[in-house]
Amino acid sequence: MVGGTPHVQVVNRYIVGAVVASEPVLSVIRRELKRLAPGSLVTTEELAQLLPDVLKRELLEGGAASQAKRRVSRASSRVLKKRATKKPVERAPSENATEDPV
Repeated sequence: MVGGTPHVQVVNRYIVGAVVASEPVLSVIRRELKRLAPGSLVTTEELAQLLPDVLKRELLEGGAASQAKRRVSRASSRVLKKRATKKPVERAPSENATEDPV
């Protein structure tokens, strides 16, 4: 069952293409481009439009690409939900803080 292992299911061209085309990765690319040219105003939308020129079109369009995009989206949603359900750690009030802020 080599073809059905989780590693093989995740490490395929469509999943990697969907991850690269995701908003968090585009934001990181945008940040790195801004470091190269601090005055530039690059948007994630511009980067998303540029992806078909950078990646093979088959990785971004079609049935397998759509399934991969849904899978990446669901996985990131699960992580965000887990983070949101964790209780924040309550901190003790600092010694310098006033008890009755006005």
